[in-house]
Amino acid sequence: MQHKFIKKLLTILIVLSTMSILFPTADTYAAVKMNVSSKTLYVGNSTTLNVSGTKKKITWSTSNKKIATVTSKGKVTAKKKGGCTITAKVGKKKYTCKVTVKNKTLTINKSSVTIVVGKSTTITAKTTPSATVKWSTSNSKIATVSSKGKITGKKKGTCYVYAKGNGITKKITVKVTASSTSSTTTTVKISKDKVVCINPGHQNKGDSSTELNGPNSTVKKAKVTTGATGVSSKISESSINLAVGLKLKTELENRGYTVIMTRTTQDVNISNKQRAEIGNKASVCISLHCDSSTNSSAVGAHTICIDKSSSLYDTSYKLGLNVINSYCTATGINSKGVVARSDLTGLNWSTVPAIYIEMGFLSNPNEDLLISSDSFQNTMAFGIANGIDAYFNA
Repeated sequence: MQHKFIKKLLTILIVLSTMSILFPTADTYAAVKMNVSSKTLYVGNSTTLNVSGTKKKITWSTSNKKIATVTSKGKVTAKKKGGCTITAKVGKKKYTCKVTVKNKTLTINKSSVTIVVGKSTTITAKTTPSATVKWSTSNSKIATVSSKGKITGKKKGTCYVYAKGNGITKKITVKVTASSTSSTTTTVKISKDKVVCINPGHQNKGDSSTELNGPNSTVKKAKVTTGATGVSSKISESSINLAVGLKLKTELENRGYTVIMTRTTQDVNISNKQRAEIGNKASVCISLHCDSSTNSSAVGAHTICIDKSSSLYDTSYKLGLNVINSYCTATGINSKGVVARSDLTGLNWSTVPAIYIEMGFLSNPNEDLLISSDSFQNTMAFGIANGIDAYFNA
């Protein structure tokens, strides 16, 4: 009896096995899988996820509908910045996709410009994700703007130009001044008191040979170092200092200043004493630096002025205070104020008001990525230039 039962059971198994070969299910042909395991979306944008290899019913769900929703067809819509998980359930199996939602952005390189009647300047706008930027003016009789952001002065006055993209609007204040001459060439008279030296701190390779720390000092220090490196960006401090310095040069020249640069490339070998001596040919000297700390949570910017024992302390402090206030207002970076120091070669050899500005911490992951961003560096230069304006106009 037991023998017959076993024989009958084996026959059934053989039949079932044969049927599975002759008539396979849809899931047999291909492995069930979702088309992507991760996806980045911007607020308001959508994408459709797919599960292949099955004809079974798919049930979709989201771990956080405030960040992203999903329909019964797998259409995912980004709602607000954050992260969540989209799950597709097929039978007892679950397939997931991690969704990251980012805010759309629109950045411009300048928030205000001054141009002469008949002259033009171009505002650069950057969108993320890439989108068309539409330009408009509040008064076309004063200034017009092209579809590429080129602003042209028409008559003396002030108006606003608007850049709109990704649902964001940015306003640029446009001041148009009368031409000082009927000639096609505009000559700008520069006061000898408005000469600014920009010293982008450090360089590509340091020089460990030494020089005196100051004219009345017996202490010797390395001539110049390479500086810090961004903890996230991996960009050298000397590169960031130079990038901001070149943008600041353009910004100041557009405002009517004469600018002296201690360096315009990375591959130089100029000591801190030599940089101070170059700066002494100007009215003021601004040295650009980035901060670093063993404490990765440290953030903020500050300026360093000439020591209190110097006759240049008062004017140096005034310059440092104006620059740090304007810089932090423009960038939103936390201000750590002004400090006076007597140990910096570049300040000790100065015979004109001089400061260092520590623009932010490369040792902080977020602040590093901010100040190493090309578009944000335009804002940094704009803020420093505002501080220089404030110093000279006080």
